[in-house]
Amino acid sequence: HKFETLMNHIIELPLPFLILLPITSLVVFGGMVQILFQITLILSGNLSFLNWLTLIPPIMCLNDGFLSPLFSAETVSKVQLLNSQTMMWTPFTLAREGIYFALCALLIYLSAPVVQNILSKNQVMNTSFGSWKLLNTYGAFGSITREREEVVIEGTYADLEEEDEEEVEWKEYLFKVKPSETSRRPPWISPYHYRLDWLMWFLPFSDPRRNPWLYHLIGKFLNNDKNVMPLIRHNPFQDADPPKFVRASLYLYQYAPPGSEAAARGEWWVRERIRTFVEPVCLHDLRPIYRQFGWKFPESSPL
Repeated sequence: HKFETLMNHIIELPLPFLILLPITSLVVFGGMVQILFQITLILSGNLSFLNWLTLIPPIMCLNDGFLSPLFSAETVSKVQLLNSQTMMWTPFTLAREGIYFALCALLIYLSAPVVQNILSKNQVMNTSFGSWKLLNTYGAFGSITREREEVVIEGTYADLEEEDEEEVEWKEYLFKVKPSETSRRPPWISPYHYRLDWLMWFLPFSDPRRNPWLYHLIGKFLNNDKNVMPLIRHNPFQDADPPKFVRASLYLYQYAPPGSEAAARGEWWVRERIRTFVEPVCLHDLRPIYRQFGWKFPESSPL
């Protein structure tokens, strides 16, 4: 891990400046380093479309000389002929170049507060600057956690006013890609992006009250809303009455250690319930939240 961290710092800090140098060979080398780095992350990180997007700028560093072996001699000669022709300056080309320079100057001007923030000791992540929010300090992973906590949503038919929460049968809603049952192998999703699973991943990092959409989702589950069910992999109350109560629990997930009993059983994960993340609620309990955010309250199940 120390070696990986060292290589990350080298590849992401000094080497990107190679693509800005006026030396073609160094630009191509810098581009290839970034391309290979992003391919490594695609194969190991499974981070949806992020690394695929990051591949685009370094691909632009590969010039005609580097790419010419991939094309026929006829194609290469045509490109060389086009490159040898002198560009004709017309009112259109002059206007186009003027727009390019104006946009470049605007971006440099708007980048000033972004650069100041990056150099500041009190750097702020994921913040936009300016009313148009054209430039920002976006970072997908401003901090990295050492443990993987997952929010698991469960429903029950039990009447919790008469029975203990921990003694009733809870049925789990299964999402398409996030960790759920311990026997399921982590799926490959790149370059696709499962928005709901992504949001569920970040839930443990904050208080559920800062994520009102979670209560909206729970309300959909309490109503067996048919429009939401395609977003998940399994609804334990499908084609049946919706649950009376739904809760969200916080679980600690760890990979099953090689050679352990869990691994011998074919388990990919070992998980432990930590605490209740959202207390059990019925549909009636959510009415004030629906009213607060102006959501339409489901009066009856569409099923």
